[in-house]
Amino acid sequence: MTAKDKNLNDLFLDTLKDVYFAEKQILKALPKMAKAARSDKLRAAFDFANFILAGEKPIDNWPALKPYTVHIHIKDARLSDKKIVPAGQGDGDIGRILKDAYDSGYRGFLTMEPHLAKGGQFSGFSGPDLFKVAVDALKDVCRRNSVPLAGA
Repeated sequence: MTAKDKNLNDLFLDTLKDVYFAEKQILKALPKMAKAARSDKLRAAFDFANFILAGEKPIDNWPALKPYTVHIHIKDARLSDKKIVPAGQGDGDIGRILKDAYDSGYRGFLTMEPHLAKGGQFSGFSGPDLFKVAVDALKDVCRRNSVPLAGA
């Protein structure tokens, strides 16, 4: 590695640290931001894997964001290696949170966002076969936690 490459690598790592710090601060501020907006039009889409990828446990953030959640994105991941996995196979506590949401009256959408083949900051891909794996995993999580799905 040349000195120029090392400087670029250091700059890249410093930038990543700044982004990570900013994400952590935003996670802490989300409930306050939603409450301060005082608008029925500003609501949240809860995404399990986004918390995990930021080093957070979704179950720790769910109580504060629950009152503002109108959509739930189904994407799970592991804290240990940040790998995206089918629902219920990661650290998202998807079953517990879906059960709590359902028991609390949530009847909104569960949107599939599995990113099982590849995923990035702004995009992801699963393909038809892995999408079926993701849907079947969600159905299993819902069945095990007594959360009914329309048409399932």
